[in-house]
Amino acid sequence: MSFADKIFRCFKGGKEFTLNDAYTQNKDKPKETVRARIYDNLGIKFERIAKGIYKTIEGNEACVVIEGDGRDLSML
Repeated sequence: MSFADKIFRCFKGGKEFTLNDAYTQNKDKPKETVRARIYDNLGIKFERIAKGIYKTIEGNEACVVIEGDGRDLSML
């Protein structure tokens, strides 16, 4: 299990958390490492809500919006 997965499990369920919460849950790692793993996984495991406030992203749902002619679907 990666360190990013460990952070994700601490706040699983879409709960909001701050960087200080993440630091507290992972006292064995430097603050820079915790912050870097969150930043590396923005949009994958974590979403930024506001400055210093994040939440976990659950599910692997994806949506693609394509602007164009609906009669020509050759690009799909």
